[in-house]
Amino acid sequence: MISGLKILVLAPFYHESSANRPRIVAEVLAKFGDVDIVTTDFDHLTKRRSLPLEYKDSRFLHRLPTLPYYHNVSIARFVSHFCFSIRAWLFSVRSRHTYDVIYASLPLNLIAWLVFRSHRQQLRIVDVVDIWPDVLPFKEVHRKLLGPLFRLWKTFFIGAVSKADLLLSVSDRFLADSLPFFRAPASCAARVYIGCEGLPKGKRLGGDLLTLAYIGNIGHVYDFETLLDVMIEKKGSMRLFIVGDGDRREWLITRLQEHQLPHKYFGPVYDPSLLSEIFAQCDAGFNGYKNTSAAFSYKANSYFAAGLPILNSMTGDLETLVAEQGLGFNYNSGDVASLAKAVANLTEGDSQFLRRNVATFFESELDLDRVKESLENFFRIHFSGLQRPQ
Repeated sequence: MISGLKILVLAPFYHESSANRPRIVAEVLAKFGDVDIVTTDFDHLTKRRSLPLEYKDSRFLHRLPTLPYYHNVSIARFVSHFCFSIRAWLFSVRSRHTYDVIYASLPLNLIAWLVFRSHRQQLRIVDVVDIWPDVLPFKEVHRKLLGPLFRLWKTFFIGAVSKADLLLSVSDRFLADSLPFFRAPASCAARVYIGCEGLPKGKRLGGDLLTLAYIGNIGHVYDFETLLDVMIEKKGSMRLFIVGDGDRREWLITRLQEHQLPHKYFGPVYDPSLLSEIFAQCDAGFNGYKNTSAAFSYKANSYFAAGLPILNSMTGDLETLVAEQGLGFNYNSGDVASLAKAVANLTEGDSQFLRRNVATFFESELDLDRVKESLENFFRIHFSGLQRPQ
């Protein structure tokens, strides 16, 4: 450990999932000093107030009061994020002389922009997990009508990146999109995938139906309409296992029931053993998004951790990796024929070959221990000048 370092982690979307990027980073940073984590008292995933947490290492968690919201697409969410950004900034200002290092994950753009402007003496780390509003699937008409707001929104992102001393990104696509605004040397930037603990590999149960898994938020950015159309077209040969919750859960379940499409809803599941049992009954994971270039998803992490290939419509890193390394099949968002072809390829292809490819990729790029090692090496190089005497 580098003795005496004080580190502030600003992470609105912080939770204890093994694949949560800020949690992973905070755990690694705790090897270099005392870490204060500032997050909300409201969990974005469960839509519930979060419980206090205690750690055995040098991390301490501060949960700031936050306005609740119950729909991801809502004014309440926007207000909640804005209020938290201001409170997190004020927290940092009150303790401006306490910290040597400040880490902020994007989004939220406003927090990093405000804090980095106010803390010019500290080493500032920005971690691009998403680029808002670029990756959000707004319709073109909305982008035109709300053009000034979107430009301001993007300005906060640009300002945060330009004021950072170190730049991390969860994908090559995001790194390339961020580097034009990054003023430090390129050696101060790195792509490190999110990372995840491998799931226990349950015994394959097989079956006559092609079984797709869907895990995560059941929200408006996911391409369920195209999936449903293909399931209707191939009725009797496909089923869907759903793990998670969200604004469109009732709509999705109702549509599946109306068309008598085989499915099973498990609700939110966080236990690795139970997830393993569910995924053991599946042939692939569904990573279908509407009009987004988010480049790499948490849900893809989970599928790969279980050894599942994916059906993917996300562009950027995932699209390239799926095609070049044989991790499943890509399709075009909203294109029924394209997804139907991908499903046919999955059915007719060598499933063991795909699974071996997934296992190799996971071990080399996503395994949590490897990701932590990459982050630790990056920080060790760039923290060297911050050492204090014992």
